[in-house]
Amino acid sequence: MRVQARGLRSFAKAMARRPTVVMSSLILVFYVAMALVPGLFTQLSPTTQDLRNAWLPPVWTGEGSPGHLLGTDNLGRDVLSRIVHGTPAALLVAVATFVGAGSVGLVMGLLSGFYGGKIDDFLTFWINIQLAFPFLLIAIVLLMFLPPGIGTIIMVIIFTTWVVYARVVRAVVLRIRELTYIEAARALGASDFWLLVKHVVPNVLAPLLTIGTLQMGRVVILEASLSFLGLGVPPPTPTWGGMLSDGRRYMLAAPWLATIPGLVLMLFVLSINILGDFLRDHFDPKLRI
Repeated sequence: MRVQARGLRSFAKAMARRPTVVMSSLILVFYVAMALVPGLFTQLSPTTQDLRNAWLPPVWTGEGSPGHLLGTDNLGRDVLSRIVHGTPAALLVAVATFVGAGSVGLVMGLLSGFYGGKIDDFLTFWINIQLAFPFLLIAIVLLMFLPPGIGTIIMVIIFTTWVVYARVVRAVVLRIRELTYIEAARALGASDFWLLVKHVVPNVLAPLLTIGTLQMGRVVILEASLSFLGLGVPPPTPTWGGMLSDGRRYMLAAPWLATIPGLVLMLFVLSINILGDFLRDHFDPKLRI
């Protein structure tokens, strides 16, 4: 317990020395709050249409309405409400794909790195084949033959991203399995399962968490890209990518319809990437200055 407390204090002090990391963490907490408690930010429905109030600009332009702080779209739907209610989809995709792809990648990486031989050859061959194809192209092809929905998107992204986790885990395991204490434990009669659970897995969790944090930003952009192309979450469920797709047609007449969701998406991904860079630097002593 004392070691864990010491580790948490060290982590907190390292974070406090990086104002950008603190700010990014607070921004991510804000996004999580929007996803979990949308009623704190807006009481308006994201799907209710009101053509009498269509094309209202943001309130700071002087021509907007206090009841629609970020304006309305071509159907009179509140932009702020659609952004807030689009946050759960982005967070669900990011977290679910991290858990799913991370779990698959962890198992495959452990098998490939620890046992080697034909298992390693086959998994490495499969990983290289999958990485040879464009990330977005695989997702588009799969979604053309699968029913639309957020569950389908999550499964497709898991299928296209687990190889990233597997490569990282395999590289770490290849280094760990040759260490002296692993050989000593094996000489004392420790089983492969015990070695994996007791000695190998704890050493790969930190790199897995780091790469997972960085992948979350990439996954959110992928989901937004699929929604932008019309292959994401079907209407009327609001998504940031769907709002970008709708707003691009009115860039000259109503630029806020695309720029505001774009800025929300950019800020979310930027915050995740900054936090991911901090985790990588903190958990890898070789990168510490």
